[in-house]
Amino acid sequence: MAMATSVLGAGEQEATGSELGSWLVAQACGACSWEAGWLAALARFDRARQWTTDGALSCADWLIGRVRLARSTAFEKLRVAHELARRPLVAAAFAAGEITYCAVREITRATGTDPATDETLVELARTATVLDVRRAVRRVLLLAEQDREPVERQSNRGVRIVANGDGTTRVHAVLSDLEAAELAAALDTLMDHSSGVSQSEESTR
Repeated sequence: MAMATSVLGAGEQEATGSELGSWLVAQACGACSWEAGWLAALARFDRARQWTTDGALSCADWLIGRVRLARSTAFEKLRVAHELARRPLVAAAFAAGEITYCAVREITRATGTDPATDETLVELARTATVLDVRRAVRRVLLLAEQDREPVERQSNRGVRIVANGDGTTRVHAVLSDLEAAELAAALDTLMDHSSGVSQSEESTR
């Protein structure tokens, strides 16, 4: 806190130097550690279904109502939280501030990985850009897809869309990991863009 006061209270010329840059990097690492702890607690909170005490229908609803997260952000935080709970190598690097949340989000899109794959992705994320990590994850997903039997892949895939009759629609889909990763990215953008429109407008979209 004293360092923050010293740096932020410095003159404009001093505040733009290497000291401020070092402070920003240190704070970013600290934010990663904080976020890792928050997500670990979120996974425990959801597993124990403690959101029911507030009358929420799901943990995502609780995050939207109590934490005021956007719908797509709430689902993403839950997805990442539960993946980190299953992947200690990724969780430890994130908690240590060695990799960013953006990198963690990409790494956790590849599900069912072994520790060796996670170690490789974490090592890449320590020094590479998020775009590099995203490309590596796509390769992992493609390799996993190629290892599956073609009949198994094709027979289970499909999408079912059912209108609820109340302005909302339920979508049930079975996709490949690569298709799911691409769909998740598209939905993130769609839901964030539609979060500010009325229910009727969102239903029309």
